[in-house]
Amino acid sequence: MARSLFGMFVLLGALLLAGCRPGPVLKEKKTFADEGWSHADTLDFKATIADTSLQYDLFLDVTHSPEFPNQNFYLRIFTQFPDGIRQEKLVSLELADNSGFWFGRCNKKNCRLRIPIQEKAFFNQPGAYLFTLEQYSRLDPLPGIKQMGMLIRPSR
Repeated sequence: MARSLFGMFVLLGALLLAGCRPGPVLKEKKTFADEGWSHADTLDFKATIADTSLQYDLFLDVTHSPEFPNQNFYLRIFTQFPDGIRQEKLVSLELADNSGFWFGRCNKKNCRLRIPIQEKAFFNQPGAYLFTLEQYSRLDPLPGIKQMGMLIRPSR
C-alpha cells in the first residue's frame, strides 16, 4: 500500500514538473493569397527573450500545396537584435527528397512541414528580436506556398 502511494506521488510530481516547462516564446503563422508568396511580401515575427541562460530551438512551419513545383526554395532570414544589429542568413528549405516524396504530412489540399533552422541556440541579449523572412526564389510570386510560421521554444 505504501509503495503504491509513493509511486503515485512520484508520478504526480513528474507530471507536474513536465507541465512546468516554459511555453513557446513565439508561435505565429502568416497566410498568403492564392497567387503565392511574392518577393514584396516580407514576413515579420517578433519575439521577446527574457531568459538568456536558456537554449532555444527555432523552427519554420511551412504549408504548401502538393502541386508545389520544386523540391525546395530559398529564403533569406534577417535577424535584428535588441541592440539594433541586423544579420542575414540564406537558407534552402527542403520540402521533398530527390524522388519527389514530400517530407511533410500531406492530404489532397496541403502539406505541412516543421523545419528546424537552429537548435540549442543562445540569445545573448535580453529584449525584443525581429525575424524577417523573405522568399528568395526565381519565381515571383512563388506558387503553392500557402502559409509560413515561426516557432521559438526553449530546448528540451
